[in-house]
Order: sequence, then structure tokens, then C-alpha cells
Amino acid sequence: MGIRGKGKWILGGLILLIVFFLHTIVTFYTEILWYKEVDYLSVFWKILFTNTGIRIAQIAVFALFFFLNFLVVKKALLFHLKREMAPNVIDIGKPEGGNSIFKDISSRAASWFLALISIIMAIIFSAFNPQAWRDLLFYLNRTDFGVVEPILGQDAGFYVFQLPFFRFLFESGLLMLGVTLVILGVIYVYLGRTSTKMVNISTSGQKHLCFLGGLFLLLRGWGYRLDMHMLLFSREGVVFGPGYVDANIKMPVLNILSIMLLVMGVILLISIFLRTRKHVPVLIVAWLLVAFLAGTVYPGIIQRLRVEPNEIALEEEFIANNIRFTNYAFGLDNIREVDFPLDGELDWATVEENRLTINNLRIWDWRPILETYRQLEERRPYYVFNRVDIDRYVIDGEYQQVMLAPRELDQNLLPERAKTWVNQALRYTHGMGMVLNPVSNFTSEGFPEFYIRDIPPASVVDLTIENPAIYYGESAPEYVVANNEGGEFHYPRGDDNVYVHYEGIGGIPVDNFMRRLAFALRFRSIQILLASDITAESRVMFDRIIHDRVRKIAPFLQYDQDPYTVIHDGRIFWIQDAYTISSNFPYSEPYGQWGNYVRNSVKIVIDAYNGTVEFYIIDEDDPIIQTYDKIFPDLFKSIDEMPQGLENHLRYPEDFFTLQSRVLTTYHMKDSRVFYNREDQWDLPRERYGDRIINMTPYYTLLQLPGEDELEFVLMLPFTPVGRNNMVAWMAALCDPGRYGELVLYHFPKDRLAFGPMQIEARIDQDGEISRQISLWDQRGSRVIRGNLLVIPIGGTVLYVEPLFLESEEAQIPQVRRVIMAAGDKVVMEETVEDALRVLVGERIEEELPAEIEKKVIIDEEIYDVFELVQRVGELFQEAQQALRDGNWSEYGQLQEDLEEILNRLSKIIEEEF
Repeated sequence: MGIRGKGKWILGGLILLIVFFLHTIVTFYTEILWYKEVDYLSVFWKILFTNTGIRIAQIAVFALFFFLNFLVVKKALLFHLKREMAPNVIDIGKPEGGNSIFKDISSRAASWFLALISIIMAIIFSAFNPQAWRDLLFYLNRTDFGVVEPILGQDAGFYVFQLPFFRFLFESGLLMLGVTLVILGVIYVYLGRTSTKMVNISTSGQKHLCFLGGLFLLLRGWGYRLDMHMLLFSREGVVFGPGYVDANIKMPVLNILSIMLLVMGVILLISIFLRTRKHVPVLIVAWLLVAFLAGTVYPGIIQRLRVEPNEIALEEEFIANNIRFTNYAFGLDNIREVDFPLDGELDWATVEENRLTINNLRIWDWRPILETYRQLEERRPYYVFNRVDIDRYVIDGEYQQVMLAPRELDQNLLPERAKTWVNQALRYTHGMGMVLNPVSNFTSEGFPEFYIRDIPPASVVDLTIENPAIYYGESAPEYVVANNEGGEFHYPRGDDNVYVHYEGIGGIPVDNFMRRLAFALRFRSIQILLASDITAESRVMFDRIIHDRVRKIAPFLQYDQDPYTVIHDGRIFWIQDAYTISSNFPYSEPYGQWGNYVRNSVKIVIDAYNGTVEFYIIDEDDPIIQTYDKIFPDLFKSIDEMPQGLENHLRYPEDFFTLQSRVLTTYHMKDSRVFYNREDQWDLPRERYGDRIINMTPYYTLLQLPGEDELEFVLMLPFTPVGRNNMVAWMAALCDPGRYGELVLYHFPKDRLAFGPMQIEARIDQDGEISRQISLWDQRGSRVIRGNLLVIPIGGTVLYVEPLFLESEEAQIPQVRRVIMAAGDKVVMEETVEDALRVLVGERIEEELPAEIEKKVIIDEEIYDVFELVQRVGELFQEAQQALRDGNWSEYGQLQEDLEEILNRLSKIIEEEF
């Protein structure tokens, strides 16, 4: 191949290299523009520079250490290679047998080769900890918890902020020394076996290995000190954290091993200057033997012979530590516990006293109403309701609980022929408004009684949406170009469409050729560069899905899976909960991905129109968020800076509450002996939904807490004993400003029965009238859906409410058909909440018939009770239908005759009275 041919290959290779790195550079450039748009560029640089700096420092230290050690052995290696090649050495440039062999090997070339090998090894072995940047910044900005663990006397902050960084340094050093020892050990053994005259090299090799071994032992001695602290995360006892053996056997042994290795390390370093080093293998064997016998065998013997026969007595204080630290770590240490007497009886006076709670009973279940929303309000195939949120608003002067759902636009649902670049990038850019309805109201047809509905959204109350466009949500595509020349589809109007031009501050202006080119390369779309609709005023929006948006800004937080929408100042906002978590809190029991310390410390507000993201600290007492605030001073704001209209809609997050409830099922037991025996273990209840048995989930509700007059928006969940279905307690998390985050645990008396959800479900199943009606509806062509069973404490007793939905298999629009209620020993099913309450407490429903008809009338000198006749008609009809299904024709005929007789009486009453 000629020079020109080689040049072409080189040029081609350079072009490919440039193309590869060009996309990386373009992506980096557009990422900087994105972070600048959201005004968190400082967070991006802080993470990037810290991560890059640590990696470079690691590579430099590893490479330098490897290289210096390789230089020590270089001379011996070169000498060995010369001896191996001596029989074939010839003059430079004189070929023999077609091969060109040099007379000498360049020491400088060997140094460069060893340097290259050192750098490659450093890059490989320094990449094992991607979270090193956080460990370093935690260490440099650490905050005390003010909670001191009782065994080693360290603040919990040492374990959360300092110990991970010390472990990182220890593991990095151990890896570096270990790899070097292994490689050099192999080299020295190889040299010693293949050369009989290199006595000096063998001696220097021993000194070299002794030096490295001494450093290794000194470092391992420090590691034993760290292992003492790591025992606070032991999983080997009856509970998480150190037990009797850990505190009284293993910790002293680790302390002895630490001192022993420090002494041995010094001896190995001193042995460099001694003539003999025969004692070195003895020291190594002694260390391993002591570590095995004292660190493994002896603790096992003590555990088996001393601890297990006396486990409760010896482990009691360690169980108490686990209980105390676990409750603190999951925010359960300040829970307020109250006795719920269960001494009341539901009567009409109690109903009226709790009218605010009654008016906000949540009849609509989020699962069936989501399908109802989709059928009634999506209107076009590309609109979608992803989820239903539950919130509260002051509407027309009344504090009400509502359900709402944003109407987003999903480009994946466009017809295939409509999925053009113009439509996806320029036209279909945003969703449109939302629907909102009270949780307890429904029409006579069983549909939601909407406060806000339609496209564009229209309101029948004083809560309105002036800017309904949703550019940032949960269904946003990869990118769009807003404020383009052709306009963006806003909403359909009859046979036409309404178009708008974006007027917000979201997105990145493409006001120069460089930016257009960069985005065209990033999204691999030449249309961005060529489209005439894109002007200098257009704005490129990407990473619009709020889950991705907040994670990209602050990847070190953990995020709730259920962001929700809020109407504020006529606009739509998203609120996203975020958590600070750790797996390094001493003694605390870990719970899966949550680790063993959790705080809901951050509330994030995302503007659905502008895409702005604001991080608010709501738990200012959390040391982890205090540390993050030191690390990223431009990221967080105080909750006091949140607009009041948004703060009024903060909710206690369901994910966190569910976790706390799981923890509380065990850790409500504060006595160590009761805890050890699990004498009072609780469980989360189960309920029937549709035709399935599911775990009961926490639910939001507006209610008057026992002993209080004001209506509170709370998240609540009952508890049952393990293996039993009755209720023993219920917990509420308060959500309203001023009392946000308070947890209250209400205990039912142990000498009285509080029916649990599954017991109420069983009583509903056993009620003949309700079962017959459900069976009648649940025929072919329709499906009965039993909604959420709500447990509502009211007036010293408990009210149970379960809606009944009917869904046609063809239309698939769930409709409310009945409301089932239970209290005490009574279960009823009626058409409305008010009717069910009246029947439940024994109030007669006189509004069912026209006012002109008296309760009792006299016809042909006979007195008839109209209400009893009407009620009997319904009963006879149900009995006749059941007889028909059973094939009992004689009974069916008799029931038809009875029914005809009563209908004749009613007909006569109507003729006489009207």
C-alpha cells in the first residue's frame, strides 16, 4: 500500500473519530443549554467536576503507584530479557531468518511501556465506585444528627457521612496494594525460578514485597477499626444491628486484630533493613490463624453455648437499641398515640354533628372513575388521562375533597399516517386542561358530577383554569419545537382546530444557526435545520416528562411514584415528592430500596406550562437535606418561600406512609420482650375489589379527627392483628398547613370488637338482599365492581362505606349504582349516601314518594301503609327473579300473584288519591 493509500486510511479514521466525538460534544453542549434553561447549571458542574476530579485523582494515584513499583522491578526484567535473548542477539539492521532483532532494549522505551500499562491498569481498577463523588461531598459537608449510638459513642452522622468515605479510601487503597502485590509477587517468583545467578535481585525483591506487605498490613489494621463500626449493621443477631456477641466478642477481637496488624506492619517495614526475613511467613500465618479462631470460631461457640440458651436476657438491650433507632430512622419516634374508646353509637345526631365528614365521603374509587374519565372526557384518540389525583379545594366557600386528572396528549396514539415529523415536533405539542369533580357526588345516571370538564375546560364553580396548556407532564414526547411559524394544535372545535403560539419561558431558544445545528445532530433530525416554520423565536423543549426532569436535576434524591396536579392562580402545576434516604443509619432495620433511613424532606413544584422546577425543603430538621443544602446552595428553597396557594395542596406522600405503616406493624412494640416474642404483631388489612382480594392501600379523606372540630385532610390506614381480621388501630397523617406531617395513631380498646375490612366484606357477602341484588346485576353483559372499602371513624364509632359500580361490557363506563354502609351490627345498601345513612340509623326516608301521598291512606275502610307496599313490591320482585333462576316455577307463579295483588292495591290508591 502506497503513501497515498495509507493517507486515505488515516484521514478516514480521523473523520470517523471526529464524527464519534462530535455527537458527544453536541450532546454535552445541549445538556449545558438545558441545565441553563432550568437554572441549575451550578448543580450540573458541581457533580461533574467532583466526579471527574475524583476519577482523575484515583487514576493518577493508582497509575503513579503502579509505575513506581514497576520501575523498581524494571532493571531486573530487562536483565532477564537480555539473558533470554542473548543466543540470538545480532547487530542492528542485520536481518536473520527474515526477523529484525535489536541488540539492546531501550530503558526509556521500557519506561514508556510500563507507564502505559500503569495508566491502563489505573483506569480499569479505579472505576469500581461511581458514587465516590457523593461520599466525598458528604464527608466535607457533614452534619451531626444529634443522636449518639450507645456502643461506640459516635453520632449517627459519622455512619451516614464519614464512614462511607473512609470505606472508599480503605477499599481503594486495599485494591491498589493488593493488585500490586499479586503482580509483583508473580514477577519475582518467575525471576527467581528462571535465574540462578540473580541473588541480589531476589533479595531486593524480598525487600520490595516486605515494603508492600507492610503497607498492606497497616491498611488492613485500619480496616479492622472500620469493621468495628460496620458491626452496627450486623444481620446475624435477632434484630438488625449489633447483638451480644458483636458487642462483647467480635468488637474486642477486631480491636486486637487491628493492633496486631499495625504491629506486624511495622515489623515488616523494619525487616527491609534486616538480613533475614524468615519471620515474615510466620507473621502472616499467625495473623490468619488468629483471625479465623478469634474472629469466627470463638464467636460461634459463644453464640451457641451462651447466648442462644439465654437469648432474651442477653439481647434485650440490643433489641431496645434496634427499636429506638428504627423508629427514629423512619420518622415514627414522634407519633402521637391516642385511645379511640369505641363507645359511641351511630345515630342521626352523630351524623349531623359530623356533617362535614359525611359530605366528603369518597364514593368515587380512582380505578373505575379513571375509566369513566377516559370514556366521557378524552374526546379525541390522542388525549389520555394517566392517573387520578385526590386533593382538596375551597370551592364556592366550602372546603371540599375532589378528584382530578390532567388531560395530556400522547403522540403514540396519533393515527399512523398522522405521525409525521411536522405533527410530532411542531403541531401536537401539549395537553389540554383537566377534569375535576367532588368525591361524593354523582348524577342520577351514576356519572361524576363535574365541576370542571370539556375542551377547553369549562367550570361551573369559582375554581377556573385560565391557562390549560400542559407542555410538561407524564406523556411528553422526546422533543418538540414550540412557538413555531405554523402554530401549535391547542384543542379541537367542531370540525376545525384551534392553534396557538407558545408564549412561555420553557425550552431553549434556537436563535442562531449553531443551536439549530446542535439540536439537529442531537436528535438526528435534519428537519430542525431545514424547517421554515422554525424561527429565531422558536424554543426546543426536551426532557419534558417530569419524572425524568427532576431526576436529571437532582439524581441523588429518591422520588415518589405519584406526582399530582394542582390548580393555582388559574394555571396547572405538578407537585412531586422527593426523599432523602440512607442505608448507613446504625441499628435501624432496612426495608428494601428504602434503605434504613428515610425522610420526605423535599417538595418539588413543576410548572406545566413553563417547565420551571423549584425544590422546597419541607423537613429542615433532616441532617441529610441540610448536608445537600450545603453542597448545592443554589438548588433548594425554604418551604416558607412556597406560594400559599400551592402549600395548601401539599399531601403526605402515599409511598412514604405505606412504608411507615409496614414498619409500624412491628415497631409499635416498644417493650423488648414483647418485641422478641412478636406478641402484638400487626398486619396491613386486605379488602375486596371487584372479584379479587387485594391489600388495602392508604386513602386520603377529609374528616373531623376525634375530639376536634375542624375538618382535616388526612391520609389514613387501619391495622389488623397478624392472622386476624378485626381492627386494632388506625393511623392518620395530617396534610394541611400548620400541622403537616403530624402522625396520629388511634388504638381501639382490646376488650371491644372493631370489625376489620375483610369482616365487613364478609358481612356484605352474607347479606341476602345485597347478595341477590349484586347477583342480579352481575349478569351477562354487565359487571359489578365493588370499590374501595373506606373505614371512617366518626363520633366514637366506625362507619364503613363501599361504593358499588356497574359497568357494561360494551360501553365500559363504570357508573355508581349503590352505596353500601355498615356500622355496628347493621349493613345496608341504598341508592345515595343520604339514603344509606338514614336507613342505617333508623330514620325513615319519607322523601321517596311525592309529598301529596300520605304515609297511610284509607281505601274502602282499609288502612294501607304506602311505604310498606312499595318496599314489598321490590322484595317480591327480587324473590321472583331468584325463583326463576332456580327453576322453581311453582314458587315463581305464587310470587307473581302476590306481586299483582299489591300492584292492584297501589293502583287503587293512586286512583282514589289523585
